[in-house]
Amino acid sequence: MPDNIIQRPMILKKEKESIRLVLVRHGDIVHPGVAAFDEAVLSEAGKEQMRELAARWPCEKPAIVFSSTLPRALQSAMILCDAFGAPLRALADLREWSPSFANITEEEYLRREEECLRDLDKEYDTDESINEATERIRRGMDRVVTEAGRGNAAVVGHGMIFTMFLASIRGERPDIEYKRRINNAATAVVDYEGKRFRIVKEFF
Repeated sequence: MPDNIIQRPMILKKEKESIRLVLVRHGDIVHPGVAAFDEAVLSEAGKEQMRELAARWPCEKPAIVFSSTLPRALQSAMILCDAFGAPLRALADLREWSPSFANITEEEYLRREEECLRDLDKEYDTDESINEATERIRRGMDRVVTEAGRGNAAVVGHGMIFTMFLASIRGERPDIEYKRRINNAATAVVDYEGKRFRIVKEFF
């Protein structure tokens, strides 16, 4: 391709009667300790990632942006709102799942995460198993499609919760390796039609 030709992003077309959702993992963050992870905010690199994503959006621009209530997701969502002139709707059901809120090492956090993925009903100190979190994100996504109407919407959230949601569409167990492959500011595309979700594009 000649250097003076700008390569445009691929625009994924949708069926006329479907609702298109672009799932967005938040941008890169300033890493706090494990116990304070819910307070994590975007780094400067993360803000730039979100601006670049808006410039190469994979579909028609969203009419509304939904977001997790956690700061890193809200900051990411607000950048998209500014870029697209879209309103923001924050939903607690879109927040990230965690195996523990305790002040533990990252190694112990990952061990507990893997243990919970082996036993989907296991809980530590969060009062929420992976099965329960999957029900929560499905409930949240049902609210998204109800409020989105017939337009396009962006849904800004987190790697683990999106891993659960997409696995539930496929009828599979959530896979930790899938979650680990979701980059910051990565997107997946899901259509909703006939009371069913359908994966159009995976995160990678």
